[in-house]
Amino acid sequence: MFIVIQHAPLNIQETFYPKMKEALQSGNLRPQDFALFVDKLVINKGEKQIYGTQVKFDDEIGGYIVLPIQNPESVNELRVKVGLKPIEEYLSFYGISWEERKNQK
Repeated sequence: MFIVIQHAPLNIQETFYPKMKEALQSGNLRPQDFALFVDKLVINKGEKQIYGTQVKFDDEIGGYIVLPIQNPESVNELRVKVGLKPIEEYLSFYGISWEERKNQK
């Protein structure tokens, strides 16, 4: 069910947000999955993501980019709290250098 809601339109994600949060609190949803869901939800709302889990392919550069993050300087602290790998390791899978990205700001 997580994958269906994760990839659903924004109105469905917003409808199921309370249920997803409830599932997290009851131990029926892993914290890292909730983080993926929250990032996807806020990106779909036009806001910056929290955990840095959302990337997209950019045709202009011919590679992946990480979508905007609310607090990039503390993203790894937040990722650790929910059981995600450090952002440097995660983004390297997509060929994205976190150091280069940080220096572009």
